[in-house]
Amino acid sequence: MGLRILLMLLVFSLSIAACDDSDDKVSGATDTTLDAIADGTHETDVTADVTADMTEDLTGDLAGDMAGDMAGDMAGDMAGDMAGDMAGDMAGDMAGDMAAGVSCELYCSEVTTICTGVDAQYASEAQCLEFCTNIAVIAMGTEGETSGNTVACRLTHAGLAETSGQKATHCPHAGPTGAGVCGAWCDSYCALVANICTGSNTNYPDEATCQTACTGIPTTGSIGDMSGDTVQCRIQHLNLAVLNPTAHCPHASEDGGGVCVN
Repeated sequence: MGLRILLMLLVFSLSIAACDDSDDKVSGATDTTLDAIADGTHETDVTADVTADMTEDLTGDLAGDMAGDMAGDMAGDMAGDMAGDMAGDMAGDMAGDMAAGVSCELYCSEVTTICTGVDAQYASEAQCLEFCTNIAVIAMGTEGETSGNTVACRLTHAGLAETSGQKATHCPHAGPTGAGVCGAWCDSYCALVANICTGSNTNYPDEATCQTACTGIPTTGSIGDMSGDTVQCRIQHLNLAVLNPTAHCPHASEDGGGVCVN
């Protein structure tokens, strides 16, 4: 009986020891597994941190580049627009100044106000405007110029006639012929004959032919001459031809039409 009890106690003790050993192994395996999981989690956290940092850096760089490009493009566009606007404004201002400084309206107002009486160049302002806009159709020119077959030159000499008091000198320069100062005599003559004597009253086929013919016509006459083999006589008859081209264009021709002859 006592021996049996001892054997049972021994078996029980061995069972407990085996259980403890098994628990230790299970506990060790569990601890190892937990440690591995923890290490894996740490590595995952590190990877996530690195990935997040790289993503943040890349996103920041891309955003910075895009913002820089957009800012550069906007600045370029704005600069281009501003430069275009400024250039347009300057061009508009210059064009406006030129238009205000030289025009047939201003010229005719000045010359018919200043050059009057024996110094008059036109019968009226309306006649001057007709000459400037439809008959001679000369270039506007540049404000302040003192020579050349232009409106600007004539306007300058109208001003000089007033400021200098020498109307007898400057009013002819401001008149339709330019008096050899605002355009050579032949320039004025050929410009007028081409615009006044047209159609069946044409005297020359082109300006070159007129200029060649004019070199053989004396320029020694006076403005307003009704006779004499001079350019001045022919120009006077061109003025009359505005109202009656059939009668006066022949007098303005190269041979003088029996009137502008010696």
